Amino acid sequence: MKPITRTLLVCLMAIATLSTTAQKNKPLLFAQLPSKIIITTTQLHQLFTTNIGNTVAIIHEPNCIINGTVKLKQTKFNSLHTIAFTLADYNNIVLSFSKRITAQNTTKFTGHVYSNQYQDGFELQQIDSNTYQLVKQVTERIMPTCQSK
Repeated sequence: MKPITRTLLVCLMAIATLSTTAQKNKPLLFAQLPSKIIITTTQLHQLFTTNIGNTVAIIHEPNCIINGTVKLKQTKFNSLHTIAFTLADYNNIVLSFSKRITAQNTTKFTGHVYSNQYQDGFELQQIDSNTYQLVKQVTERIMPTCQSK
């Protein structure tokens, strides 16, 4: 019984090592971008006026330019608006933003850009009532890789 247990333990350790190594080999997509990118509510509101098929500068700062083409624009219940952009300069990854109008008639934004093919992504976080920031995230913390059996 002991040799079977040892063999099983060695196999499990080998699988764990291989899966950890495979996850670390994912490329960084946003390595040249800063870890935080400021975006105002005015800029976010303007993005929602863009029509499907149009290309716009989502972020336009001296050291950071992100252009995207609108691929999806939808409204649900007149209070939830979503817009999604493909980023041609970043392997056509999808950046999406949602705008929710609350019962108190305030606007809240959410957004993210992630892919399980890359180590990094961004998530929109609110700083104050007029300012948000895209914060670089490690994708594995947001979307853990599931191992198939």
